[in-house]
Amino acid sequence: MTGVLLAVLVIVTAVRSPQPPLLRGALECFELGGKAGINPPPFLRGGQGGILRLLAPVIRFVVCFSVGLKEAVRSPKPPLLRGALECFELGGKAGINSPPFKKGGQGGILRLLAPVIRFVVCFFLGLVVVACTNNTPSQTEVNSSIEFAEPPTRIVALEWVYVEDLLALGIQPVGVADIAGYNEFVQIEPQLADTVKDVGTRQEPSLEAIAQLEPDLIIGVKLRHEAIVDTLSAIAPTLLFDPYPAPETGIRQLDEMEQTFLKIAHVVNAKPKGEAVLQEMQEKFKVAAQQLQGKQLAQNPFILGQFVGGAPQIRLFNDNAMAVQILQNLGLNNAWKGAVDPFGFNTVWIESLPPVENANFFYSTEENNPYFKQLEKNLIWNNLAFVKESRLYSIGSDTWIFGGPLSAEVFVDKVLQALM
Repeated sequence: MTGVLLAVLVIVTAVRSPQPPLLRGALECFELGGKAGINPPPFLRGGQGGILRLLAPVIRFVVCFSVGLKEAVRSPKPPLLRGALECFELGGKAGINSPPFKKGGQGGILRLLAPVIRFVVCFFLGLVVVACTNNTPSQTEVNSSIEFAEPPTRIVALEWVYVEDLLALGIQPVGVADIAGYNEFVQIEPQLADTVKDVGTRQEPSLEAIAQLEPDLIIGVKLRHEAIVDTLSAIAPTLLFDPYPAPETGIRQLDEMEQTFLKIAHVVNAKPKGEAVLQEMQEKFKVAAQQLQGKQLAQNPFILGQFVGGAPQIRLFNDNAMAVQILQNLGLNNAWKGAVDPFGFNTVWIESLPPVENANFFYSTEENNPYFKQLEKNLIWNNLAFVKESRLYSIGSDTWIFGGPLSAEVFVDKVLQALM
């Protein structure tokens, strides 16, 4: 009865998994078993044995898998990282593809039962793989902690802000999600090294690519990666952060960015460096606020918008946004009072702009955005005060307003350049 309940539990776990974990776990265990020196017992070597001879491939596979599983559990980097469900689908590749009783004419009932035996063995192996990897603890809270005997050095970052955080701390990650996108939209120093490997998109990172890098830490974002945290944790200790705390928590996005940065600094044993970076950022805010005092343009409120590529939309950032909170630290006032949103912006179009037309408009848009270009002929747009009075200020599409301390400094420099 206990075995049945365990099997049901593991099946439910596998079904709930958004991406089938541990693609080649069973095969790797089988291979480990072979490397561990499996010597077939006598009845598997000779011509005698009748039914045992026919069952030899299955028995040998089970023996090898069992030994391999033992070796895997003892390994500091368990190979059971991918594919419980694929173990069933790819069962033929897991070492029992063509046993003798499926090839020859002998075997009678065993030949007929071969597909059933294959199904049971492969499915059982798939369940074992999931059960072996599903108990790895994960960290999904902003203030959670993972203790390391040695500071991690091989780190995979699945969100750009954490790539930036590592670079600010003097650490080059071994893997990054969507390197091309990062290089396009995040312009900070230092830059990513050419040796850093791409591990897929931020939304759907490649688990296989991550595992091949053998990281000792993975950093992701709760929004995108909570659904696969168990699989990521089977590869390496995983930290997920939430850069968009619910407004009712009372935690501002800017505060969360700083807290997370210091948390990462602590994990990689670079806390003094992290504190110094944040101090430099705060000093940048202070100096910028002093420079803006008395400037005529700085007396106007502002609105901050991001023109979305592929749609006639503008994200107008409200007071819950980190970028707005940075500008407020400079002594500027946000004119846009949209509905409170965890992400800190409201998606609108130009019909929503007349009430805030007296503000300075800081904006970003991708180059050749067709909807932004079409505004040149739009009557509503051309009659807005900030358009007629040339108070439109591009901060550039490569100013990442969802980033860390270094991106915050770049953003402040762009605003100063516009208003000075």
